[in-house]
Amino acid sequence: MIEPGHEDPVSDGGDPDGAFFLDRSSALDADGGSLLVGDGSGCFHVGESGVDDCGDTLLVNADFNRSLAGWVSGDAFGTIAWDPHDSQSARASGSVAVTNNYDVPDDGECTAVAAQCVPATPGARYAFGADVFIPRGQDYGAAALDVVFYDQEGCTGASQAAYTAATTDVVGRWVRLPEPSAVWAWTTSKSMSVRLGAQKPFRNGPVEILFDAVRVTKVDAG
Repeated sequence: MIEPGHEDPVSDGGDPDGAFFLDRSSALDADGGSLLVGDGSGCFHVGESGVDDCGDTLLVNADFNRSLAGWVSGDAFGTIAWDPHDSQSARASGSVAVTNNYDVPDDGECTAVAAQCVPATPGARYAFGADVFIPRGQDYGAAALDVVFYDQEGCTGASQAAYTAATTDVVGRWVRLPEPSAVWAWTTSKSMSVRLGAQKPFRNGPVEILFDAVRVTKVDAG
């Protein structure tokens, strides 16, 4: 992991100055309404090839166009909320804001997550990716894209393995978490929990991280 305190001075993406936006009023118009237009039902994200890639994922509502449908808060360390900022500045889409507000005067760290459970094919391998924005002006934190495999459907039964597919602590701009070469499901895995995490030390103040364009794909074993 990058050393705490690292910052990328370049700012781009949905928030022009890379400012800290726990206050979402900057994404509202003069009357307090959302700047988003349209019904949010289409695809508003393009991949590296320049074409729509919203269907290139096993997840539902992976681009958070209008809501958090399909996603839940995965622990008691924080909260999740829909946010109108989009990683490609699409005015008809948004992102999920994961806020870690756990604060105790002890050593250690914890992760607050937005999670979604999807079926897993036993013995298959999967690639993961997501767009991430860590605002400036808050205590140190990092974004993590994790997956936990389970031996029963619906992410029940025994958790078999937990992997961190990708992580970053770059601040002030949208970053694409790279897809790893492979994350393998166990030969008895039946489901997996995809987890978008905001990590921070216990003693640090609240940390908010935005996630968008979450991609989970099954990789050809060849």
